[in-house]
Amino acid sequence: MRLTTVFYVLLLLLGATRFVVAQEAGEPTPPDVRGFHTSSGIRLSSENPANAFTLDINGKSIQPVSTKRLLWRVDDKEIELSIARRPWILPDSASDPDTLHAYLDDLTPKQGPNSSLDDSPRNKAQRSPKQHSPFVDSFECETGRTCALWVVVEKGKTTWTGAAVNGNNIILLSAAAVSQSSGEALQAFLKTTLLTLRRGKIVAAKSTEPPSNEGGASLRTQINFREALLGEAHVAFINRSLMTANDAAVSKAIPISPSAMIEVAKFMVCAEARGMPLTVSVFDGSLSHAINLQDWNSAAGMFKYWDPWGQSSFLAQGNNHADIAATPHPSEKRMWLVKASDLQRVVYSMILMESEAISVIRLATLLAGPDLAMVDTYRTLKLENSDAPEVADTRFASIASYLVENKQLDTAIRIDNLRLSIYPERASDLTQSLGSTLQAAGRPDLVSRIAALGVADSPPSPLMRDIASAQKEDFFEFFHLAKTAEEPTVGRGRLVKFRPSGPKFHDIVEITVEEQPSGKISAWSVLIAQSMIDDPTNRIFASDIAKSFLQFIVPSAGNDAVGRMAGEIWSNQAGKRSEVPLPGAPAGVTVPSIPSLAYLTFVGAHEKYIVPLRGAKLRLAHVRQSDGDWLQISVFTPSQN
Repeated sequence: MRLTTVFYVLLLLLGATRFVVAQEAGEPTPPDVRGFHTSSGIRLSSENPANAFTLDINGKSIQPVSTKRLLWRVDDKEIELSIARRPWILPDSASDPDTLHAYLDDLTPKQGPNSSLDDSPRNKAQRSPKQHSPFVDSFECETGRTCALWVVVEKGKTTWTGAAVNGNNIILLSAAAVSQSSGEALQAFLKTTLLTLRRGKIVAAKSTEPPSNEGGASLRTQINFREALLGEAHVAFINRSLMTANDAAVSKAIPISPSAMIEVAKFMVCAEARGMPLTVSVFDGSLSHAINLQDWNSAAGMFKYWDPWGQSSFLAQGNNHADIAATPHPSEKRMWLVKASDLQRVVYSMILMESEAISVIRLATLLAGPDLAMVDTYRTLKLENSDAPEVADTRFASIASYLVENKQLDTAIRIDNLRLSIYPERASDLTQSLGSTLQAAGRPDLVSRIAALGVADSPPSPLMRDIASAQKEDFFEFFHLAKTAEEPTVGRGRLVKFRPSGPKFHDIVEITVEEQPSGKISAWSVLIAQSMIDDPTNRIFASDIAKSFLQFIVPSAGNDAVGRMAGEIWSNQAGKRSEVPLPGAPAGVTVPSIPSLAYLTFVGAHEKYIVPLRGAKLRLAHVRQSDGDWLQISVFTPSQN
């Protein structure tokens, strides 16, 4: 499937659209175009049979700035595309230069008195076709065709315009500087852009062909565009029943069922309280489009959405090949209503910031597991960044309300008990609020279950063996660890290093132990090369070393954070992801699970992870050395860091 992209409707809107405006003779209006990304910018394609053309606009940064006009900020320039009707008085045989001269003559009275193209007799004479109008430049832009450039200065603003004749229409491309662009730079940009103009050619988006830049923006390209535009990593939930093989192969695509697509959309619109519309791409089997979901009405079973498709909607009756019959909102202009059951048949993808998608999947994963793991995870995230949206109390409150509305009271209580655990200073207010909610829901019997989830059981103790004893352990013998270096430390202590004696892992694994002058061990650590973890063949060995080190240094670990970490590192080496229920959704609706913070740190997707131990700390962190990137797992006493 190919997804076309409209560039004049919101920064976040990606998808095919049409913009239809009635034209008055000579009055510039936005053309009816589709747009999609190319490797160097965007390509606009008009599929109006009377005004078919394609035009490339290239630049490093291209940002839409209007929802009513085809207006972009391209690097340091403001660019607008419009069309005007060809002067009716001209014969069909008129040349391109004469047609553009005549248009410029007709345009002149509309300019203000301060314009450089004012209506003075002198300027009128200069603009006579016989005298040739004051074009800054005219050039051949296709075989036998002429394009022209002129300048208008009005109210102190200088605008350069490039123009080309296309049948009974004139294609206008205007450029104004927004910073330091010179007139020469604007002239060069317009000329270069008009040289890409191809009249009478349409680039169609065909669903039967694999995505490519020549027929519409692929899912990969859409994600890349969002990332370049917003400077944030993005991923896409994608309908596994509709996705193409190409889109399924995108590393940042998360395939889920059609029902899960709808339930994720509800969750994002209602529970996450994003404060912004949710853009989803739809596909009717032939054409693609994008709409902005604004709200969900559970009683009516309908989404409210905004559609940039001119005066109608792509999902309205007769406008799509899937027989979807969206209806106009009764009181809100340009808003539409569509049944969830209908949207489920055509929803194709939704692109979110990676942090948003992770927040949803992590919550679903943690709710499917033990409470202590959930509390531990969110406490860790809160310590790392107390301002992170994922751990905001307002987010949890919104999610709990959404769960109550969906009659999932047990899960709502778990969420509010989580809030009590990570925001204990708000215990009184939260307890009273949730109690009132349960009373209103007719379940006063559940009030007694309101309580903080507490803390983990007493943390395990590390076994800080001395070097001589450690060398007799299975860990040393199994991995054939041999001493490779010894360095003095401050206070006449020593740092002793070991590596596997075999050549395969000698250079990518290192064990370090720090011994105090008293002979007491203050730190044990293992360094594992990130390249070893990233290598599918060697990851099993990296997992084995990490798991074995954890069991060596904390042999008493069981069903605690250390035990769970060791088990996950070993069992998840193949990268398989189980499915977990989505909060608020009907039974059977699932999303892929996400590994724990500890495992994400192990594979390099999270910066660090710390587990308190009795009298010590366990830390996973990534370090960069002259010989590459390494994962360091260390256990150290409070005096060390």
